Amino acid sequence: MQVVVISILGFFASWGIVFFIGLICAPSRLESDARSAHQSELALLGDKLAKVQAHVKEPVVPIKEQENRSVVCALIANAGDDEIAVLKILCDRDEIFATHLYKLGDRDAISNSIGKWRHKLIHERVERDSNATYWSIVPGLKDALVYVLYEQLPKP
Repeated sequence: MQVVVISILGFFASWGIVFFIGLICAPSRLESDARSAHQSELALLGDKLAKVQAHVKEPVVPIKEQENRSVVCALIANAGDDEIAVLKILCDRDEIFATHLYKLGDRDAISNSIGKWRHKLIHERVERDSNATYWSIVPGLKDALVYVLYEQLPKP
């Protein structure tokens, strides 16, 4: 009978020792496992963030838009400040009546701009009934012109 009691006490003692060791070691193991899982998740999210930032920093400009920008740059390469001002007036409005345009800026600069870029960069529309003339930017080149005028040209 003593052997049975000693065996049972030994069993409970070993079980108690294992229980207390597990109770002491388990939180640190759980924390280290959670920390390693958290670190791996942060690394994965960091990679995804780097990919997204690379796409945001380098916008993809269509080839047609790049061609339009190069055409606009070539057309306004030798333009003066007054002519650039005329183009900015035209960019700010979809279409402007010719006499209103002449009231807004320098007449010589407007005449030079119209003569230089008519049908290349400046679109002319004449009404049949009243023979009124309207000026606008050539369709398809307005976005490229706005980009070149406001993004590429040096600020005064």
